[in-house]
Amino acid sequence: MRVWGRILTTALDSALLDRKEYYTKRELTVAKLSPFGRPLQSCKSAREFLVGIRDAILAHRRLCNQAGLLHGDVSEGNIILSRPNKEGVMQGILIDLDMSLLIESSRKIDEVFAITGTMKYMALELLWNISENKFTLPQNYRHDLESFFYVLVVGCICYGCERKSQPKHLEKWFTESARSNYKSKQSDIIQNFDTMILGYFSPAFDGVKKLARNLRKILFGQNFDRFGIDKCSEDLYNPIISAFNETINEIVGKNTLEFTNICPR
Repeated sequence: MRVWGRILTTALDSALLDRKEYYTKRELTVAKLSPFGRPLQSCKSAREFLVGIRDAILAHRRLCNQAGLLHGDVSEGNIILSRPNKEGVMQGILIDLDMSLLIESSRKIDEVFAITGTMKYMALELLWNISENKFTLPQNYRHDLESFFYVLVVGCICYGCERKSQPKHLEKWFTESARSNYKSKQSDIIQNFDTMILGYFSPAFDGVKKLARNLRKILFGQNFDRFGIDKCSEDLYNPIISAFNETINEIVGKNTLEFTNICPR
């Protein structure tokens, strides 16, 4: 897995490794906790998968609006599912704030931050800037919400089928140069969404295609040409959360997407 940022630099061009402006002094903190949850990919139903991502988005909104923090590295590995409570209800939890950033209104004017994130789930605007050797674009909540969208579509494609039968084209999102990664993802998401994304959804997630279409339109606009940020965070949080809730309720009502196990083998 390739991670861009100030701590893990395996994907950075070697010429940048000695440039101090791309690093921020950090203190390593390790917390050892008893098992609190399980990986998102261990979900046992499409509903569990959607609830996990929806709850992580709710947590992300609280981090931004109440704590003034941007997560900065939304990925499949940073969302876990809690153990069921006494009522049998599980929740999604957003973890790992080691790449978190102060939102722009809380930063010092002269502070510069390098782009962070996991390549596979990175927003198109960030990928494009990296491909143009622009490594300090200010990140915002919309970039993270776009990453949640990629967690959704990648899961809908890869979960519920044998690993050997999983499509290979998504590997082009994170295994090549930044420019190639950008072009591949941009083509799949903007130009060929129905064939390259929805066309590869596992049968377990057929009922989630409408949600994927709606989220794509919310994030990128009616003409799929919007990649930047809106002024008000609620302009994106509310419709995205509402779209998740609608699909989750439909799944509960129809009870057609519950399976013994849909995680990849």
